[in-house]
Amino acid sequence: MAQDHGATLQGLAGDCGTLQSGFNFGTDINYGTVINSIIIPDNNQEPFTAPVSGLLPSTTYHYQAFAGTIVGGDKTFTTPADAPVPTVTTLDATNVY
Repeated sequence: MAQDHGATLQGLAGDCGTLQSGFNFGTDINYGTVINSIIIPDNNQEPFTAPVSGLLPSTTYHYQAFAGTIVGGDKTFTTPADAPVPTVTTLDATNVY
């Protein structure tokens, strides 16, 4: 049974003016997915976040925060491997009389 993998991406923008914030996200530095987060007010120093789910096990993901056209550096994380699937084995009976 596959496990659900996810993460919460975080960014911080300051002195950018009022802009749409979010993340570029994907399995390489070409990203491929844009996740819009929130409108950040002028000079806000509070982190902004975006949850991602449905990620593959044992996979490295890249993400990059943005506010308007201003972008941060590339960060990565790797999802854990799926836990082994539990098994049960029926053994032969013993001491049959």
